[in-house]
Amino acid sequence: GFELVDREPRTGLHGWRVAFIHPRSCNGVLTELVEVAPASEAQ
Repeated sequence: GFELVDREPRTGLHGWRVAFIHPRSCNGVLTELVEVAPASEAQ
C-alpha cells in the first residue's frame, strides 16, 4: 500500500477533497489525489 501524508483528506479549492501520497511511496515524488465535489456542492 501507499503511505499517505495525512490520515484524513484535506478540504482544498472549491471544497474538493485532496490527499497526498508520501514521496517515500512514489520514488521521491509527492502525488496529489483530488476528489471533485459534485456540481451541486461546488462553490
